[in-house]
Amino acid sequence: MENWGLRLKEIREKNELSQNDIAIPLQKDVTQISRYERGQGASKMPKSFKEDLKELFTNGELKYIAEGGELIEEESNIVMLPYYPETYASAGGGAFSYLENSEPMSFSRDFLELHLGLKTFKNIFIINATGDSMEGTFSNGALLFVNPYENEDRKLRDGGIYVIDVDDTRLVKRVTYNPLDQSHTLISDNAVYGSIKVYKFNESAKFIGRVVGFFDRV
Repeated sequence: MENWGLRLKEIREKNELSQNDIAIPLQKDVTQISRYERGQGASKMPKSFKEDLKELFTNGELKYIAEGGELIEEESNIVMLPYYPETYASAGGGAFSYLENSEPMSFSRDFLELHLGLKTFKNIFIINATGDSMEGTFSNGALLFVNPYENEDRKLRDGGIYVIDVDDTRLVKRVTYNPLDQSHTLISDNAVYGSIKVYKFNESAKFIGRVVGFFDRV
């Protein structure tokens, strides 16, 4: 009989969650989650896990993980998005930060559909804005919801707000494209700041994703 940990891995990957996403609500180390998924450790899923994981999985998924049998599909109204608390996009003079470990943030699907205008949330992630160059649109410290560039077939939406890496600096700017000279202009919504013109995107200048929504911190 297949171990419950193998089913945990199956459902985790189906929901595009990391082992760290599972480890946080269970208050376990990632290495312990890895052991479970290799069929090691507890022979049965601890009862407390159902309560601990209820915001990540539907009741049908939890029943399948614990007991096996047929997976009863049901749409959850909870959407988990990865938040990178140590990652910043500069809306100012520039701030560099690598993508660090994420932590899951849960939202009502209805809430996200209303405020982001999206129906699917695959690969969307959340980072922080720092600086005031986008003041008037969002403020310093705002949470930015980013749709990866690949999700939109790497097609620029002219006038959209993008997270961009330029020379080891992660920026958030409004972007326009000039087909005559094939340049991109990175615009700050705060008129105090000037614009930046980029003629070629490559490894030192690349689009990370489009800002599809934001929440200012109170």
